[in-house]
Amino acid sequence: MMLMYEKTQEREWERMKFDAKLVGVNLDNVQTVKTKEGKDVELPSTFVFGEPSDYVNLSSEEKDELTKKMKGMHHNWASNKMKDR
Repeated sequence: MMLMYEKTQEREWERMKFDAKLVGVNLDNVQTVKTKEGKDVELPSTFVFGEPSDYVNLSSEEKDELTKKMKGMHHNWASNKMKDR
């Protein structure tokens, strides 16, 4: 039963990657991340957030800097997408 579930998830992921390519998402920038179960999962290298517990020990200045960085990445991504239209 578990194997069937895993295969279904793999097919769903492949379908989502195909759909993303249709709308112009560049999937060449992917990183492999290990899940809690120890499985390898491919994620785009942009807009990847960690677990909330990863940010607990950061100072407010570090959180602000990280927020600015992510907002900048989003702005660049959104600006480039608008140029393509």
